[in-house]
Amino acid sequence: MPAQAWVTLIVGLVAAIGVIVTMTQKQRADNRREWWTRFEWALEATHSTNRDPRRDRWRVIANLAESRLMTATERSLVSELIGGITTEAVNADDLGVPSENSSEED
Repeated sequence: MPAQAWVTLIVGLVAAIGVIVTMTQKQRADNRREWWTRFEWALEATHSTNRDPRRDRWRVIANLAESRLMTATERSLVSELIGGITTEAVNADDLGVPSENSSEED
């Protein structure tokens, strides 16, 4: 095989690797953007006055908080925003949501 053919092959392989890396980075960025959109939605929905959807949104937040898509900065921010809510707290229904037996009158 002549030298020109080898050069063409190498350039083609480098270009293919570049395309694969670019596509992988774009997919990860898109997934992270979607993660943040879901987190914002769930966080806003925790202000619902209806108990069941509110509890469900906290579960979504707890699930999202375990995602590998978060960076260290986002993990710190999420930790501060949700005040240390854990899966155990979600399962125990200890979410600061008034129970059905409690009254809201003070």
